[in-house]
Order: sequence, then structure tokens, then C-alpha cells
Amino acid sequence: MSDGIHVTSTDAAKVVSKAWGEERWLVHGDAPFVFKLIRLRAGMRTSLQLHREKEEANLVLEGRAELVFEPDPAGSLERRALEPGSVVHVRPGAVHRLEAVTDLVVLEVSTPEVDDVVRLSDDWGRPDGRIDAEHES
Repeated sequence: MSDGIHVTSTDAAKVVSKAWGEERWLVHGDAPFVFKLIRLRAGMRTSLQLHREKEEANLVLEGRAELVFEPDPAGSLERRALEPGSVVHVRPGAVHRLEAVTDLVVLEVSTPEVDDVVRLSDDWGRPDGRIDAEHES
């Protein structure tokens, strides 16, 4: 293809292994956005987290989940059921987590600050930011 177009597949994507499942980075690097296919196993959950700069949108493709979020900084955590077709837009500073009720497949598009993760709670005790061991596959 030309220099301006790159064609690949989900099988050829960069795989980031997570304790809860995996991310397949479909578009990343020098692009002004990141595009990921995320899989969470039933019963697993992401960190309760926020991003200082990163903004993301997630589309549930398969499965059911609970979105745990803080509607305002002085409030308590709330939950919202997600199913295929649900779209979640997360702005910088918003506290959030996904909990997979069933095996879950989510498509995420975000700004390129992929290491911008402040973990408020994590089932595996992971620190903030990039976890190099997850990127070794």
C-alpha cells in the first residue's frame, strides 16, 4: 500500500497482556489517537482509575459489564449496566472501572497518552503508569 495507508489485522496487533485479559493495540505509535480491542474475562475488572490527560471512548461489542464511576468528585461511586452497543466517553479526571459480568469485548479509541493511568485501586497492586512486564509479549 502507499505510505499514507497501512492495513493490518487484529491478529497482527501489538498484544498487551493484562491479569484480567488483554489489549490488542490496532493503531498506536505516532498516530494522534490509539485504537484498541480489549478483552476482559468474566468476573474480572480493570483498575479503578483516572487519567490526567488521556480521553477515551469505549464501545461494548460483546458481553455485559458494569461501569463503576464517580459522577462528581465529591460523590460516591455509582454503577451502570453496559451491554453490546453501549458507548462510554471518559474525559480526563473521571474516575472509572469496567467489571466484566460475562466475557467482554470492547473497542476503545483514545488520545495517545497511553501511559497516563492513575490507579486508585487495583486487584493486583499495580502502580500508576505503564507496566513494562505487560508489554513483553
